[in-house]
Amino acid sequence: MDDPPFTNNYPHGHPTLRFEDVAAEVIGEVGGGDDLQRAWFAEERLGIAARGVGAMWRLLEETTAWAVAREQGGARIIDHQGVAFPLADSAADAAAGRLLGSRSRGWPTPAPTPSSSTPRLRWPSCS
Repeated sequence: MDDPPFTNNYPHGHPTLRFEDVAAEVIGEVGGGDDLQRAWFAEERLGIAARGVGAMWRLLEETTAWAVAREQGGARIIDHQGVAFPLADSAADAAAGRLLGSRSRGWPTPAPTPSSSTPRLRWPSCS
């Protein structure tokens, strides 16, 4: 039906298809596809944020351990502002992501749409 020129590298493009005279079961209500997709999108973003927070904490643990063990000029590099401050800033971002993720458990279902709280959850954990 159509093949809009989106910026992706899918081998078969990004076609828009129309099916006629097809018997199929409908998930949700007929005409409710946008709402279903938005609910899935918000849920998926929470999963992406959770994985990002986990990866960020792992990176902080590894980096901090290395900075504590590494010496330069007779002092641990963790004791230098140029190393300690960015690590502290990253730890604050990771803590904010963890807090937002844990607070999202109290959100009502269906999950919030991408225009509400979800993008804020992605910022500290995936940036």
